[in-house]
Amino acid sequence: MAAIRGVWVHMAAAQAEGPDYMPVTAASPVTLGLDGIPIFAAPTVGTLSSDPAWRYLNVRRLFNYVEESILEGTQWVVFEPNDLNLWQRVKRTLNAFLVRTWRDGALFGATPGEAFYVKCDAETNPPEVIDAGQLIVEVGIAPVEPAEFIVFRIAQFSGGAALSE
Repeated sequence: MAAIRGVWVHMAAAQAEGPDYMPVTAASPVTLGLDGIPIFAAPTVGTLSSDPAWRYLNVRRLFNYVEESILEGTQWVVFEPNDLNLWQRVKRTLNAFLVRTWRDGALFGATPGEAFYVKCDAETNPPEVIDAGQLIVEVGIAPVEPAEFIVFRIAQFSGGAALSE
């Protein structure tokens, strides 16, 4: 189902699609991911986190998708000079990806500006960050549930990447 409609779709609320559809209830195991780990679908999963932003499993899945996509899609930045041109290229790349994600229905908002933002500038990349060989990008997205911004920061550097939520 996620491959058809997106990782942000509530598994318990998904509609029947195709001949292999089986109704999903709170007690029905659903297999997610390539490793086949069974989980239980439910409208809310309070055991995921005490943080209300992570109350819904589909929101966590959306963030995992966005974070991993950005981390993988920006690995090229470690080979570029950390300057205004790079910051603009990174913003264009991430804006294009997030607009596509918004158009697919994963983000809340009537316009892309209401659904997400990308910040990569002199404020997120002061001289000490540049001297350390890092590029910091701040991304805020508004998932459909809970329909408020959740912000994370991504740092790319020659030794790898770091993520903070």
